[in-house]
Amino acid sequence: MGEGGSKARQVAQMLKTATSLWGDVRAEELSVPAISQADYYRLACHLLFECQRCGTCCRTGDPIRLLPEDAQALSRHLKLPLSRASKKYLSRDEKSLIFKKVRPCRFFDPSVSGCRIYPARPHSCRIFPFLGVYGGDERVTLHASCPGSVEAVRSLRDAMEGLNEETDPEKVRAARRWFDQVLASL
Repeated sequence: MGEGGSKARQVAQMLKTATSLWGDVRAEELSVPAISQADYYRLACHLLFECQRCGTCCRTGDPIRLLPEDAQALSRHLKLPLSRASKKYLSRDEKSLIFKKVRPCRFFDPSVSGCRIYPARPHSCRIFPFLGVYGGDERVTLHASCPGSVEAVRSLRDAMEGLNEETDPEKVRAARRWFDQVLASL
């Protein structure tokens, strides 16, 4: 089995373990924030996701929401004062700070199907296509126009075949802590 297959199998095993004993108080981990089973699947898919650099998300995503630290990273990356970068590239909608509405994203470079600000890209771009809506839908949304998304879901589905539920509450708690660490690192 290739390296990608073994990674998929490892992630699938952690997912199967973390979602075992669901609702069983013996497996609850008070130090880990409660997330849904769908959220565990989203995290697993995110771990297996590999961008194919097709540029679909950059050409169709609008609005692109930003955290305050995204604006600061953008200004540092562009070597502009925050006020100038904000005035030139950002605006507000009723909910949050966003890139000014432009399709494709003004930082998309069609010559390489990539992002000109990749090291400073917003958090919402970093977590696309699986994360971002925790506690929302109780299913994983597949972005069919994103080939990396389709492949990640397929890899996870294939790797989960034949895996058994975990019955040891400590192993379940350990797997949930592992996913919590993954989430914290994003």
